[in-house]
Amino acid sequence: MEIPDGKLDEISRYCKIRGISRAKAIRDAIEMMLTEKSVLEREKGFGLWSRKKLEAGKFLDGIRGEWGAG
Repeated sequence: MEIPDGKLDEISRYCKIRGISRAKAIRDAIEMMLTEKSVLEREKGFGLWSRKKLEAGKFLDGIRGEWGAG
């Protein structure tokens, strides 16, 4: 992994203050990034429905009604 010298110095200072290795800091950063991405993806999916003013029961009844309409 290639990290610019300036950033590597910042990471080293961060790790020294917290008493962790650079490898641990990088693993933690990757975990945080992946967790955040996962949350954002879930929110994006629910966001499609977030502005809909639906009552779940009525919505499901409507869909179920379509099944028998054929």
